[in-house]
Amino acid sequence: ANNFGNTVTFVGATLANVTVVDTTAFDIEALTLSGALSVTAGGIVTDSGALIIAGTTTVTATGFDVTLNNANNFGGAVSASGLNVTLNDINAIILGASTVTGALVVTNAGNVTQTGVLAVTGTTTLTPGAAFDVTLNSANQFGGAVSVVAATNVSITDASGLALGAITASGTLGATATTGNITNTGALVITGVATFTAASGADITLNNAGNNFGAAVAFVASAGTLANVTVVDTTAFDIQALTLTGNLSVIANDGITNSGALV
Repeated sequence: ANNFGNTVTFVGATLANVTVVDTTAFDIEALTLSGALSVTAGGIVTDSGALIIAGTTTVTATGFDVTLNNANNFGGAVSASGLNVTLNDINAIILGASTVTGALVVTNAGNVTQTGVLAVTGTTTLTPGAAFDVTLNSANQFGGAVSVVAATNVSITDASGLALGAITASGTLGATATTGNITNTGALVITGVATFTAASGADITLNNAGNNFGAAVAFVASAGTLANVTVVDTTAFDIQALTLTGNLSVIANDGITNSGALV
């Protein structure tokens, strides 16, 4: 039962893998590995130097915060489980299976992808940089709103309902709720085509006053028929072919047209 009372440094000419367990909080100094990093702690996990990890990174601090916000470069998937999780990568980042009981914040300069399911109780905020994509299409469970500060193309899937926070995408948006409704709590500013997919009988409610859809918007039932659709757009709005068992409500600050049959 290790108990490190201060910063721990791992030194070697060419270290491969590092695995460490601490019964209390754990701070990682600058570290370069050709392999994998695994940290399990009974307290908060922080980094006081850049982590350059060629392989996977696994951090487990159940009930405590994980804050890896240095100029890190994670070559493999990052799996981080804890209360609030903050990750920073100077390049693209791959998210591995993670359980976050608070908020997840990811900042990087590249695409955001995943290899494992993300279970996040609180909000999720992603900042990949305006020139990069966000692709999170596993059977994720986002309990709070998912926001993307700036990206090109964004694709997000939730195994149940999906709450969208503020999202700015210069390309396309694809949002899928496998078994629940889709809502939005922040403005969706989407330059390209936006596609919202939900299950039969589900509602899609995009009623934030700041929404701005620059191209076609499609509402799709993954099976059967959608129930109700509500949408607000600060500009003109074109409704593609749509079949509903319930109600359609569209509010736009310019013309409203339909490019497909409304049933």
